Amino acid sequence: MASKVNVKFVVILSAGLIVMVGGGAWVARAVLFKSGEDHAAAAREAVAQGNYRVAELSWRRAVSDEKYNREWLAGWKDTLEHIVPDTRSDFEGRFQSYYLPIFGQMAASSPDAFEDQIANLENLVRIEAGGRFVENHDFRIVDECLGETGALLVALG
Repeated sequence: MASKVNVKFVVILSAGLIVMVGGGAWVARAVLFKSGEDHAAAAREAVAQGNYRVAELSWRRAVSDEKYNREWLAGWKDTLEHIVPDTRSDFEGRFQSYYLPIFGQMAASSPDAFEDQIANLENLVRIEAGGRFVENHDFRIVDECLGETGALLVALG
């Protein structure tokens, strides 16, 4: 009698284990193996619904799949510009970690696009060593330098 109970128990336990492992593998495949295009499509859908925080996460995942895809970088940048951070530290974290690197990646993705090079330089110049914005009254010299840099880039191009 005990052997029948044990066989029944082992069969039920094995079936449950197979279902759990199969379900876990299916979820892992669905979550871990999405392509950048899948994430970009999810981001576009979230933007259309006005859910910019979800869209930002999807753009970030898409860009992590293809770091120099200009369309995805532009979508991520536009989405970040729609998000209003809750705190100043949240703003600074997003700005330093996500927003600024987008300009560098766009500049690196197309060395011939001087507008992207200049936008990247402008952002880098406008930041102090501590990572804060330079006050607007200090921009006169910066703007003059950037104007000369733009003219130089056009002349070299």
